[in-house]
Amino acid sequence: MKRSLFLRLILIIPALILLAGINSYAREKPDIIQYDATYLEDAISVNVHWQSPNPVVMVKVSAGKEQKEIEVDEYDNRRNPYGYSGEVTVVVNLEPGVERKYVNYVIQLKDDIGQRSRQVIGKIKLAKAVSEAPPEEAPPEEPPAEIGQPQPTDIVDKLIAIAERHDSAPFMNKVKINRISEGKVNFTSKASDDKGLREVIFRIYDKGGNMVKEQVLTDLGTIWQGTTKTFTLADGNYKIIAQAVDTSGNRSREKIEKFTITGAGSQQTGSEKTGSEDAGTGDTGAEETDTGDTDPGETDTEEPDTED
Repeated sequence: MKRSLFLRLILIIPALILLAGINSYAREKPDIIQYDATYLEDAISVNVHWQSPNPVVMVKVSAGKEQKEIEVDEYDNRRNPYGYSGEVTVVVNLEPGVERKYVNYVIQLKDDIGQRSRQVIGKIKLAKAVSEAPPEEAPPEEPPAEIGQPQPTDIVDKLIAIAERHDSAPFMNKVKINRISEGKVNFTSKASDDKGLREVIFRIYDKGGNMVKEQVLTDLGTIWQGTTKTFTLADGNYKIIAQAVDTSGNRSREKIEKFTITGAGSQQTGSEKTGSEDAGTGDTGAEETDTGDTDPGETDTEEPDTED
C-alpha cells in the first residue's frame, strides 16, 4: 500500500512541475513599457517601446477605421538581462476630410513564438478639427477711389491745399543803403518766396523821376540775401526801389528808400511804405519816416545833414 502511494507521488510531482513551468513560460509575453503618439495632417505617428522574453517580430497599430502592421527587424531587438528591448515608430494614415476632435488608437505586439502582448489603448486630442466650418462671406470690396488729388483730412491739410492753389506773392525786406566812398553806393536787402524767386530788381531814380541805374538778380532759389553791385552817382537826391518776382510772376510790394549823394558821400533821407506790412528785418542804420507816395517830380525841401 505504502509502496503504491510512493510510486504515484513520483509520477504526479514531475507532472506538476512541468505544468507550472509551462504556465510560467506562457505568462512571459511581450510587454509595452512606453508609447506616445503625435497627430499629423490626416495621420498619426505612434512611437512604441517594449520589453519581451523573446524577440518581437510585429507591431500593429489601429486608428479609427485604419490599421497598420509593420514587421520588426531582428536588429531592432536589443538583448538585455531580461530578454529583448526595442523601439519602433508606426505611421497610420487616417480617412481624409473627416471632422474629428480626437483620435483613438490601439497598440499590440507579437513575438517570434506567436505570443501577443496586451492591447494598449490611447487617445490624441486635436488642437483643431481637420475640416473647419466654412468662413463667413467677406464683405464686398469697396471700389477703388478715383485717382486724383487726395482729400484734406484736417484743418492743416486744408490750409496747405489752399496755399498750393493760391500762390502767395514773394516778400521783400527793407533796403539798407551802404556808402562806399565819394559818389559810390550799394544796397543790402533780403527777399523770399515759398516756391522760388525768379528775380530781384533794384532801380535808382533821380529827383526828376528818371531811372538812372538798374540791377536785376536772377536764379536765386527760395531765399536771397545779399548786396548789390556798387553804383557811381553824381551829387543829388535819389530813391531806390526794390522788388522781388517769384517763378509764377507774382510781385512783392515795392520797398522804397530815399538818399542823397553829396561831395562827401551818400545819406539816407527816408523810406516810402507801399502797404501796411512790416518793413522787414534789415538794419538800415537810419531812422525810417513815413513820407507817403511821392511823385517823381516832387522836390525835397529839407536839406539833409551831410556825413563827414
